[in-house]
Amino acid sequence: MTDAVNPASSDSSLRVDRVDLAADADVAQWTRVRNEVGVALLGDDAQLTSVEIVRAMAQRSDQVRELYLARDAGQVVGAGSFLLPGGPGDTDAEVWVGVLPEGRRGGVGSAVVAAMEARARELGCSRVVLDQTSPREDGLPGSQFCVAMGCRQSQLVLGLRLDLPVPAGTLTPLQERATSASDAAYEILTAWDEIPADWLDDRAHLASELSTEAPDAAIDHDGEHWDAERVRTLWLSRLAGGGRAVESVAIDRATGQLVAFSDLVAYASMPHVASQSDTVVLDEHRGHRLGLAVKLANLRTLAEELPDITAVRTWTAIDNTHMLAINRELGFRVVEWTRMWVKEL
Repeated sequence: MTDAVNPASSDSSLRVDRVDLAADADVAQWTRVRNEVGVALLGDDAQLTSVEIVRAMAQRSDQVRELYLARDAGQVVGAGSFLLPGGPGDTDAEVWVGVLPEGRRGGVGSAVVAAMEARARELGCSRVVLDQTSPREDGLPGSQFCVAMGCRQSQLVLGLRLDLPVPAGTLTPLQERATSASDAAYEILTAWDEIPADWLDDRAHLASELSTEAPDAAIDHDGEHWDAERVRTLWLSRLAGGGRAVESVAIDRATGQLVAFSDLVAYASMPHVASQSDTVVLDEHRGHRLGLAVKLANLRTLAEELPDITAVRTWTAIDNTHMLAINRELGFRVVEWTRMWVKEL
């Protein structure tokens, strides 16, 4: 463990420390807390992680990601994660905090957030964005904690689940609709476990567009810079974490440019669930059902390559009405509500 922080009083036994990623035992403890907190909150819908995933994501060269553990009298009672998604110089620090049931109502959560706030100030950030998930639409009980920490709600994201296989009665008419809307002008291609080199530049442009569109108006956000190397780094980190990745793209036949993509990742830590990470369509190419087309292509490939996958999870902002409509057409249902809370520093 490194960088000890004790935001509590001098006679308190509570400590918050930054995790040394080379310390296997501490990374394993952090992973355990993350999973146990998730299961306690969401049950079977919790997204489980693994030491391999945690370490691979924390070592991405394009981001700053740190892990924290809280101990009370030497016993691990909570954890936190700190992320600068755009790398050094990013002004928004994205944080998550989780407290085990035995550590709740003892100031653990506020101590972990205080430690990460201090880190954000040290790195020159102007605000923290706290990720808080609830199985309830009203956000309780975690929303009360965020208000008490001095945060304001900026965004609501719906956590969705699609059970597989999608019934043919649903899939067939959607496929016909997507094909009739996009087949003449666009080509749909799919990559599995390795992204083609000639996709990288266009794919980076799409990711940059997504980063400027994803936040809502409540956060003044400049977006993130993506280039070919950052896209490659993302894919390599997924593979290093034991993941299998599939990505489908739409190519404008007239220009050869990638104008839409959607990706899925499946990890050994959740052998029956795949996570849909991102989907985006360039503004000038919307209205051709490309979002639906690339999602359907991913589902077909997933069924062929990993037939044991029985569900897909995704997260969509409540104000992204177009993507929510596509997800509902496919049969996704809401299983969690994630609020993004902002605290100005």
